[in-house]
Amino acid sequence: MNKIPNIVSFTRILLTPLIVLLVVNEMMGIALIIFIFAAATDMFDGLLARKFKVESKFGATLDELADKVLVVGVLIALMIYLYNHSIWGIFFLGVNSLLIVRHILMTGLRRYCSKRNISNAVKVMKVAKMKTFLEMVYLALFILHIDLYDQPYLINVFNSYVSYGFLFVLAVITLFLSYCSFIKYTKNVVSHLTISSSRG
Repeated sequence: MNKIPNIVSFTRILLTPLIVLLVVNEMMGIALIIFIFAAATDMFDGLLARKFKVESKFGATLDELADKVLVVGVLIALMIYLYNHSIWGIFFLGVNSLLIVRHILMTGLRRYCSKRNISNAVKVMKVAKMKTFLEMVYLALFILHIDLYDQPYLINVFNSYVSYGFLFVLAVITLFLSYCSFIKYTKNVVSHLTISSSRG
């Protein structure tokens, strides 16, 4: 039982290449179904770990790594799709790029904290959890939008500026929370370093 939460987390990593391949090849319907399943595992691994009382540092690290692999992988896949797709494509290309940069910066910050033995400074915050949830929603709706956009037999708002507008707002909010959480983490690190230096 103690390995089940880690297996659930690892499932996200295993499914990421498949989702990327499907998005790049514009098989959005199947990609969406698998992505939603993969995103749902992010909720269940933590619940299972708490239920079976097998929470561990390794499990928490694997959970975070799986989130990053899934999100960054799908962001890159969508960037490949968005290349040369009008002014809207350029905007979302920029948003996805900035989200990836944030993940890279955060990884570097956590690595630095680990070396300085101040990992507590970058413990997961509520705003970061909300950011991850919004990222998953943003990516799922983006894949859905692409899947429905070219379906002429469907009468829906996805084939209009309403859909783009909604994605625009969601992208901005997700980007805002991403960098807000990064700034908060950075302030925590600076605070821990200040306290450590004063004690030294």
